[in-house]
Amino acid sequence: MTAFYINDLTRAFITVSGDDRYEFLQGLISNDIEKCREGHAIWAALLTPQGKFLYDFFVFPQQETLVIDCHKDEMMPLGQLLRKYQLRSDIQLGIDQSLSCVLLMEDWGFKGDGCVLPAEGGVVYSDPRNSQLGYRFVGNSDAFLKYHQSIDEKPKEVYEAVRIEAGIPDGSQDIEKNKGLLLEYGFDELNGVDWNKGCYMGQELTARTKYRALIKKRLMIIKPVSGAMSNMVRSGEMIRAGDKDIGHVRSVSENTALAFIRLDRMEKAQNDQMPFMVGEAEVLIEYPGWIKEENSTSV
Repeated sequence: MTAFYINDLTRAFITVSGDDRYEFLQGLISNDIEKCREGHAIWAALLTPQGKFLYDFFVFPQQETLVIDCHKDEMMPLGQLLRKYQLRSDIQLGIDQSLSCVLLMEDWGFKGDGCVLPAEGGVVYSDPRNSQLGYRFVGNSDAFLKYHQSIDEKPKEVYEAVRIEAGIPDGSQDIEKNKGLLLEYGFDELNGVDWNKGCYMGQELTARTKYRALIKKRLMIIKPVSGAMSNMVRSGEMIRAGDKDIGHVRSVSENTALAFIRLDRMEKAQNDQMPFMVGEAEVLIEYPGWIKEENSTSV
């Protein structure tokens, strides 16, 4: 497929400036903000003190500022929470309404593993979660697209289909706030957690989940046995095996959906050779390809 782009109108941008900007975010988020000091973009989460999920976002450096690329519907509550934790830190929080986001799919000729590169009217970096999600441009989208006017535009649904088929979560759609655990949603494998950084809010539960192997649920991929997924399945519907609920549907694209699955019930149904059903539709459940090989068996 040739290169194409998506104007992502769902994003907003919080700025963090001031001498303490790195130390401030380092004590709050799941990833290592020092990577931004080296010119890289990161994907990270902000948790409750008890270690439950609240928000996910990208962070990248822009001169003397750190920019948080978040969902626009979460910008205000996220900004208010950051302000709550500001205390005496020498930082200034703001909103940059001049920035916009363009998603760049397929081969745009950019290189790098999350390294932030200058581009026409802004910066571009590869999505730090997974290479299948291409690149993200942040800046003046009109200036950027004027330079690349020969490239086709696609609707956001095309990007969502790529994301869902790759099994990659969007926190605003797929992760239940105040309940979700990072490792249930692949933050370890998708570069959203750094195990070598210092303490951050919610670290204790996240580390205990990893080192005690306490993952009992997973965000998984489901596909229809026949027909189009979008015609049969809706977000929020239950997945059943016999008389047991084993999970529920999250994001849905035309041919694939994401579902949050109880692994023990899934495995029991598999052993009992029971079909997985969403309403009247039979579905298959698959581990995302980026999960470690020993766990990536279709069921």
